[in-house]
Order: sequence, then structure tokens, then C-alpha cells
Amino acid sequence: MPLNPSLSIERAADLLNVSLPFLLHEAGCGALPLHTANGRLRILLVDFVDFRARLLARQDMAMQELAVQAQELRMGYGDS
Repeated sequence: MPLNPSLSIERAADLLNVSLPFLLHEAGCGALPLHTANGRLRILLVDFVDFRARLLARQDMAMQELAVQAQELRMGYGDS
């Protein structure tokens, strides 16, 4: 096993179920460090796992905010 296993950015986008442009945008904002290997952009596995955890937390927060808004608007979510 390599000392620093990594993924191609295409594979990382597939695993995260996000678009490649989204992933590149996040990298451009500094949220995901990339490196070049053999002329191709790669993501270290440790950085991928960290980014995935932060992405899932952001998604969870967004879902919670939507649920609160739906309750405030009495859309039938969580109302008894």
C-alpha cells in the first residue's frame, strides 16, 4: 500500500456523488487540498475523508434548517 494513498478527482467526485465542477470549486476555495501526480490532480485519502465528513455535516445542517422552515410554514413536517 502506498505511504500516501490518493484518489483522482473524478473518483472522489463519484464517491461523494457531487459534480467535478463542485469539487474543483471547493478546492479553489481552500476546502479541499489537491496535489499533482504524474500531471493529474489527486486528493490524498486523508484529505478526502476529512472533506467528506465536513460535507456531510453541511448537508445535515441544511436539511435541519429546511425542516425548521417547513414546520414554521406548517407544511406537515413534524406537525402533530
